[in-house]
Amino acid sequence: MPRLNQFTFFIQSFNYISNGMSIPSTEDIQKTFIDFPNNNIISYVDFFPNFERSQCHIYSYPFLMRYYTGISNSFPGGLFEHVRAVSLYDERPFEHEFFLRIQKSFPFMKELSLVNRTAQNRKQSNQSNSHNQNSSLIKYTSLCKLSIVGVHDDYVEEFLLDAKTYFQNNLILLVNYECLERVTHDFSRDATRTNCGKISLFNGLFTLITFKSKILREVGCDYFLRIFIHMDQWLNAYVACERAITVVKGARFSKKKSKKVTKFIIILLLIFNIFIFIHEPLYRQLIDETDEDKNEKRIWCVVSYSSNLQIYNSVINTFQFFTPLIINFISAFILIAQKPRRQSITQRKRNFKDILKENYREHKHLFIAPAILVILALPRLIISFISKCIQSSDDSWLFPTAYFISLIPSNAYFYCICITIEIL
Repeated sequence: MPRLNQFTFFIQSFNYISNGMSIPSTEDIQKTFIDFPNNNIISYVDFFPNFERSQCHIYSYPFLMRYYTGISNSFPGGLFEHVRAVSLYDERPFEHEFFLRIQKSFPFMKELSLVNRTAQNRKQSNQSNSHNQNSSLIKYTSLCKLSIVGVHDDYVEEFLLDAKTYFQNNLILLVNYECLERVTHDFSRDATRTNCGKISLFNGLFTLITFKSKILREVGCDYFLRIFIHMDQWLNAYVACERAITVVKGARFSKKKSKKVTKFIIILLLIFNIFIFIHEPLYRQLIDETDEDKNEKRIWCVVSYSSNLQIYNSVINTFQFFTPLIINFISAFILIAQKPRRQSITQRKRNFKDILKENYREHKHLFIAPAILVILALPRLIISFISKCIQSSDDSWLFPTAYFISLIPSNAYFYCICITIEIL
C-alpha cells in the first residue's frame, strides 16, 4: 500500500498463556510498526494471572473511535475526546488517582463499566476525603450510565461517596443490591446521599425489585410477568362471561351475588395461574459467565425441562392462549344472538335476521377485540415453542420484545379507563 499516508486503528487482543510461553513486550510490538513513520502508535501489554491470560492494546493516536474497552492500570493516558463508552478491567486494584486519570482522559464519556474484585489499597478515610475534597474530587460532567456490578464494595463506595465523586447529570446505575445496601448503610449514610439522589428513579426501583432478594433472583421476573399477563386474559374472559350471563338472565340477574362470585373467581384464578406455572422457578438456575473479550461478567438464566415437562409446558401455553379467546368469542356470540331473539318476540313485524345483523354491527367490537388480543399475544406464544436457548446476546431482544408487545392491551386499558376517566 504505497499510497497509504494515514492508518487509523484500534486493536485489542487476548492470548492464553501456558507454562513456558513468553509475553511480547511493548517494545516488541512497537517494532512491528516501523513501516508507519507518519503514525503515532501506542501499545501496552497486561498479564492477568488469575485467568492466565494476556491482553494487548494497540492503537493509533489521536484516537478517533467512540469506545475504548478493557482499560487496566497500565493505561498510558492521553486525551480521547471522541470516546463515549469506556470499560475498565484489572486484577490489580484501581486507586482513586486512576479514576481521576480516566476522567481527564475521557472528558466526554457517557457510559462507564467496571469489573474489578480486588479491594483498594489506598483507601482514604472520610476525614481525609473531606480535607482534600477540592483537590481530589472527580467530576463526571457527561456520564449518563454507570455499570459497577462485578466489583468489590470499595468501588461502589468510590463512586457514591460525595467527597470522592460528583455527577453532573442523573444517571442509570447498574449495581448489585446487597453491595449497594452495605455501602450506603441501608440508604441511611449521609456521605452517599447526594450521589444516590442522582440515580434514576426507574432503575432504582428496578434494582429494588430485581436484586433485593436472592430467592426472587432465582425465581426471576419472567415467572411473575407470565402470571399477571395470563391473569389479565382470564379476567377479560370472565367479564365477557358475566356480560353474556346478564343478557341471558335479564331481570333475574343478581348483582349482589355476582360480586361475591367475582371475588371468589379472582382468588381462584390467581391460585390457578401460580400453580400451573410452578414448574418454571423449580427448574430455573443462574449461571455466572465471564465475557473475556469485553472483560465483563454476565449472569444467565437457564431453564431446562425434561421431555415430559416440555410437553406439559407446551400444552399449558396453548391452553392459556386459546381458552380465554374461545370464551370471549362464545360470550360475544351469546350476547349478539340472545338479544335479537328477545327483540323478535316483542317486535314481531321485524325479521330475526335483520335484528341479528343490526346487533352484530352494534357489538362487532366484541369479536374484533379478542382477535386483536390474539395478534398481540402471538409473539409470546411463538417464542415459548421455538426458543430453547439464546445462543448470542444479539438475540436477547426477542424475549422482552414479545412480552412488551403482549403488555400493550393492559397498558391500553389503563390509558382508556384510568387516564381518560372523568373525575367526579
